[in-house]
Amino acid sequence: MENFLFQKTQEISFALLRVSAYIRRFELRKKMETLGYHLLENVSYENYDLALTTVATIRNFIELAKNIYEIEPVNARILNQELNTLAEELQRKAGIEGELDLETMFSGKEEDSSRKGERPPTLTKVSVPMENAQNKGSDPRERQARILEMLGNPETGSLSLRELSRNFPGVTPRTIRNDLRELVERDLITREGSGPASMYTKKSATPADPTTPPAPSDVINL
Repeated sequence: MENFLFQKTQEISFALLRVSAYIRRFELRKKMETLGYHLLENVSYENYDLALTTVATIRNFIELAKNIYEIEPVNARILNQELNTLAEELQRKAGIEGELDLETMFSGKEEDSSRKGERPPTLTKVSVPMENAQNKGSDPRERQARILEMLGNPETGSLSLRELSRNFPGVTPRTIRNDLRELVERDLITREGSGPASMYTKKSATPADPTTPPAPSDVINL
């Protein structure tokens, strides 16, 4: 494990324990302490995917604690800054080393939950043929077009980086994240949230300017 990653995790876990000592609500205090332990444990085991989820959970509890005046805003801001730094490093590690997703090894999850009348998770609604996804994984333009197609699906709506990455076998999450950043800069999609908890949504098509004359349909570009 890289020294920077381990040191940063140690610092954040220690800071969470220090901040938790001043929280009056017992359950919230214990939850913050436990999350600090879980973060250190996940990083120590090099389970970067789960560590990213823990970071997102810690952010949510920090926001709650700040809103109910259990954590000072300045401390919440410092913690979030450090968590952002850690999340970027975890995403880099996960992108380089890949991720093991046991959910992709099993089938029938969507059918079982449908029979029970439960609403399937958003992820299970994204159905992409393997051959199609592989063909669209190497070319950035085709890959970004496929991302826009998935985000424009009314049945799925907003999707996270992790949900989108699973539809591109052989493409690292880091590459998909770069695609998403480019699509945001091109004003084709919007991003809500930060870090691994970010959700991406396709922007609605803007109507054409009626003052702009349409291009001739019989023009042939040589």
